[in-house]
Amino acid sequence: MEKEELFNKICAASTLGTLGYFVGTGFSKAILASKAFSWIELLEKCCEELGVGNDICNSHLSCPEIATMICENYAANNGVTYNEALKKFKHVVSRLTNVNLNYEDCEAHRKWFNRILPSWVVTTNYDRIIESIIGARALSISPSQCFLKVFPYIPVFHLHGICNEEDGIVITNEDYISMFRPGEYRQARLPILIKESCVLMIGYGLGDINVITAMDWAKNVYKNLVSKYEFQVIQLVYTEQPRNDKPYVNSSGVVIYEIKDLKDFFSELGSFMEKFTAWYIKGQEEMNKKIAYFANANQAVIEKYADDDNFRRGIVNYFKGLKYPFGYVYDFYLPFLKRVVNFQYSKSVSYGAFETYNKILKVLLDALIEIPADKIPDIVFRELAAELNSVGFYIDLDGKYTSGKAFSATETWHRRKKDIPQETIDKLNSLLSTDGEPYLTLRELLKTI
Repeated sequence: MEKEELFNKICAASTLGTLGYFVGTGFSKAILASKAFSWIELLEKCCEELGVGNDICNSHLSCPEIATMICENYAANNGVTYNEALKKFKHVVSRLTNVNLNYEDCEAHRKWFNRILPSWVVTTNYDRIIESIIGARALSISPSQCFLKVFPYIPVFHLHGICNEEDGIVITNEDYISMFRPGEYRQARLPILIKESCVLMIGYGLGDINVITAMDWAKNVYKNLVSKYEFQVIQLVYTEQPRNDKPYVNSSGVVIYEIKDLKDFFSELGSFMEKFTAWYIKGQEEMNKKIAYFANANQAVIEKYADDDNFRRGIVNYFKGLKYPFGYVYDFYLPFLKRVVNFQYSKSVSYGAFETYNKILKVLLDALIEIPADKIPDIVFRELAAELNSVGFYIDLDGKYTSGKAFSATETWHRRKKDIPQETIDKLNSLLSTDGEPYLTLRELLKTI
């Protein structure tokens, strides 16, 4: 993958409302430097504050297991219950992670970070640094609250709790055990959220359990959530010496992009977003012109579309290169297409007017051959199939000049049928298997390919 392709994917997701951020401790450290702690640094600091030897932090235990041991040691040393020790421990965690940016720093970071915004943020951080940078649009959500997306707010879902809600902080082993109970809200909501989105992970290591878990959720939960939709997880990896400027895909299917500085990345991404926005606005303007053109087409245009091959193919080429955000122009193209076809049929009532069937066939084949099948909405594709089924009655399947058949349409079909892409043929055949009876002529036509 080229960098431009990656940037385009992120910008498109932001524009379409499908971009999400998954934010870890590395983000806060990038913003606050020494004022922010990694998980292990936070536990070491808690040991100091509680008078518990921090040698347990050097063990091979997981961070949640270390947190539990800190509470157990504090309880034993001070003659209190484990729950009392836990409460004290979480109070210290809350205080240490309750760090803030001053106004000037917020404004400085906001200038580069907010050049491209997500629709939502999920963070394992206890601090609210990202809310400070996003500003008034940020909506902090604790684990006990429902995940809501309410425009124009950007929800920031604190997966492991918020520093100002001590009891809800997830840090000990038992906290994590309860978090992974069957049916637990966070575990039920996250797979869907990730599956629906383009996710940019900021501040996580390649081996971080949250990254691994997120990928497992997205890959293995609700596998068939959206047909033909491919979610994307992109992970920013900090390194002093980025190996190259090209993103790559790791064994888990995560797109990795190595960066040296977070600010530089978002500044470059922001500049790319400006270009993307200009392209998007231009695309919308062109789409609106096409919509108006199809909606207001007079009789001369209707006739020209069938009569003039170059004119017609120029319009078909527009659809051939049509990008996803502008697909609803088809809602106006379909009535236009039906007007073209119906007008030709109205002419066919005249004696010997077999050329009209050839014109209809060319209109249909240009669309089916030139526009990829997966880009054509089902309602449009079905209409093309239905019209091909109708005009197919006038085509001699053997390629002979049989009385009652349209000779020119027969010649066009047998000359151009080989140009129909296999994907389109497969999609046409799938209609036969589901609808059956309405497409009897189409069935016979496809047998000749």
